[in-house]
Order: sequence, then C-alpha cells, then structure tokens
Amino acid sequence: MKHLELLLDSLLATAVIIQAVSTTHGLLTAHARNALKAFNHIVTGSQPPPATTPTPVSPRTAPTQSYAQAATHHDPATTAAHLTRAQPASLISRPLPAHTEKPKLVRQRQKPANTAQRLIIRWPGKPVVITPAALTSFVESLNGSLSPHRSVVGGVPPLPLVTGANLTRSGGIAIHVRAPFTAAELLTHRDTILETLDDEAREGMVDMDAIGDPLLELDVPWYGVVVHNVAGPPSVHAMEQEEGMFEPLRRDAGLLRKDIKDVRFLCTDAAWEANLESYSIRIMLEDEAVATRLCRDGTFLLGSLCRVSRYRPRKKTHLQTQGPP
Repeated sequence: MKHLELLLDSLLATAVIIQAVSTTHGLLTAHARNALKAFNHIVTGSQPPPATTPTPVSPRTAPTQSYAQAATHHDPATTAAHLTRAQPASLISRPLPAHTEKPKLVRQRQKPANTAQRLIIRWPGKPVVITPAALTSFVESLNGSLSPHRSVVGGVPPLPLVTGANLTRSGGIAIHVRAPFTAAELLTHRDTILETLDDEAREGMVDMDAIGDPLLELDVPWYGVVVHNVAGPPSVHAMEQEEGMFEPLRRDAGLLRKDIKDVRFLCTDAAWEANLESYSIRIMLEDEAVATRLCRDGTFLLGSLCRVSRYRPRKKTHLQTQGPP
C-alpha cells in the first residue's frame, strides 16, 4: 500500500502540472474514468454508484462569529462547578461614578416662632421662680376674673379665654390665649391680670415687693445689638444701681426705657470680678429701625463713641445680668 500511495501522489502531481501549463480544460478519457471507479471500489469495498448526473451542492459557509462571542465561548466539557457568573454587559461598559463625599447635615437650632396668641409678663433683671401648680392656679383665677367681661351666646357659657401659661427662658410668664382671640385683646384687661398676680403673690406664688412691677408685652420679635468698648469701672459699676443702666442709655444714646426689652453685660463671672477697662453690653430692642441706626452710626455711652454690632448668641457665652430691680 505504501507503493500505491507513492504512485497516487505522482499521478496527482502530474495532473496538476498538466492543468497548469495547458490552455484548455483537460478532460479524462473513458478509460481513465473507469480506472478511477475501479480503484475507488477496491479501496472502499462498496459497489460503484450508478452513473447519474451530479446535483450541484452550494458551498457550506461557516457562521459568522464576532471576536467577543468567540472569546466568551465555553468548552462543553467544562463542568458547572467551574463556571462563574458573568457580569451584565451594562455593568462592564458603564463607567463607575466618581466617589463624592456626602455633605454633612448641620442641624440648625430653631427659634421659637412669635405668635399673636401669647402675652409675656416679665420682670427685667429679676426672673421669677414659679411652680407648675402655682401656674395652674393663676390660669384658673385669671379665667374666673375674665368671665364676667365675656358675653354668653345661646345660653352656652364661652370657653376659657386663657388656655394655659408657662415660664419663659428669661424667667417671665407666657400667657396663651385661645384663638381667634389675640394677646392684644387680653392686654386690654391689664388691671385684671395685675390684680390676679397680686392675689397669687399673697398665697406665695411670687414676692411682688422684692421683684418690683412687671411689664406686660405682646409676643413680638426682639432685635439685639452689642455696644462694644464701654468704659470700665467706676462707670460700669455705677450702672449697677437702680435706674443706673437706663439713665446713661437715655442721656447718651437717646434710648427710652419703654423701648428697651433687656440690658445685659456680656462677660464671664471672672471677667466681671477682674474690673476690666472695657466691657460689652447687649441691648434688646423692639424697634428694628433703631437697632439698624445704632449699628450704622454707633452711639455715645459714658463719654466714649462706641461701635455697635448685631447680637449673635453663642452657646458658650455667659450672660451676666445687671440691672435695676
């Protein structure tokens, strides 16, 4: 068989050379075709096929396949234990977002809103100490004193005008009025409120003789200013006496006592005892226009022209209260 293979190779080589140098298509003779059929029968061991016209067969084309598909082709012999879950194409092609630091939320301290249904009773420089039971008794007595001034509609007595009372941070009393009534309407009964306070004072609610006369005010916003570099002792300590603080403010700054809500020295206890050369004073005003004018022009106080700025409270600042009783 080895010899036969060599002969076949020589035959094929000869046929290729003849076909290459020939200008016409070479046809096999009948003898050559019969010899090839006999040779095929001997090699394959099967009967020769019948002589029929061959059917043209279209060439088989391999399916087109992209590089990505060919790269992701898995060997069928690979077991499921060796397969890993492929990531979605959207996650692979999508660029990762840049890491940005989440802004920190700063919780701001909310100020209590002003309301038309609140009346403030305060003692400048003299905060009062009142128990919840005493406040309840004061509200009940005040509603009892106000009831004769209210009319009865349809035979049904009206609801109490005052819904409650509580202490303020500055040591005053906040009286809450039932809507739609306002604190301005309650303020018209000023004498009734003061008489009720006197009656409760006799029962131990507050010592009216020690703290002086209170001020009744509507719940309106206050505008704070700070007067800087106020002359130190002895002038400041002279202002500790009764009316001592308000008289220089009236004489030098043109501020009347009725327009001033509160006056305090901004300093620590140690600084107050050290007799510094100058101090800062906080003044709370009801008129915003007056506060704006003082910040713009400054003010004279105790013989010096002092700079004035808006008051911005700080948590660590200790307020030393000084004022008339």
